[in-house]
Amino acid sequence: ADVLPPPLAGILRALGEDLAAHGARVGVYGSIAWSFVTRDAYRHAGSDVDVVCDLVAAADLPACLALLRAAQSALPCRLDGEIRFPCGRAVAWRELDAAQRDGLPFVLAKGSRDVGMAAVRDLMAAAA
Repeated sequence: ADVLPPPLAGILRALGEDLAAHGARVGVYGSIAWSFVTRDAYRHAGSDVDVVCDLVAAADLPACLALLRAAQSALPCRLDGEIRFPCGRAVAWRELDAAQRDGLPFVLAKGSRDVGMAAVRDLMAAAA
């Protein structure tokens, strides 16, 4: 948070705390992570925020998605990123949110060595 402007840092800090209350952890990658690691200015006003949310249990997914949507509405930039399931597969949070809302059966999921379509029900079962 120390490499971000205070309003942005506050929103992301609150998101992390709220997600933690649901058993999930959130981290950043992309320009924010590079700025933190190098102390150089990788992020600019038009940059998005990239987060990864590690989900512990499928029951927490609706709350996590709602928290990400709320954070997006509060941020002055785009909130991108992924939800990573306990099985190690990760799905873009926006795609997963749309699948949950619209009843879509498949999403694009990536693992440590592959990318492919995955059934939402299988991802949820793996996190049950």
